[in-house]
Amino acid sequence: KGNTPNVDKNGIKFDAKTGRYSYTRKDGATIKSSGDQGLLSALHHFQNATIRERNKEKEINEYFGDFVPEDYTPWVEDTPGTLENNAPDKDAIAQEKRDKRDRERAWREELKQKQDEANAIMDYVRKFY
Repeated sequence: KGNTPNVDKNGIKFDAKTGRYSYTRKDGATIKSSGDQGLLSALHHFQNATIRERNKEKEINEYFGDFVPEDYTPWVEDTPGTLENNAPDKDAIAQEKRDKRDRERAWREELKQKQDEANAIMDYVRKFY
């Protein structure tokens, strides 16, 4: 019988008529194999490992549940791309930057002209008085 925490008290059974091994889990489910004891042993080991993994996952979720959001996944979720060409046009972006630079230069030039006019008026007033 060995260490079989998820097998009921009867342990592993052998049916001489069919040549199959089976065991009943504590929750009442019966697991059957062909006549291969190694396969049943592997199935039994896999079942116990799965239960241990689920219990450990439950323990971890209980411990870290307050810190990790429900929809968190530790892997990157792949989202397939589309065939649409929505990439910005580099020429249009460059032209927009040139236009903005030209507008700023024109504004600065206009400001400079207004300042020159204001300075000329101030000089005229100073000379007059």
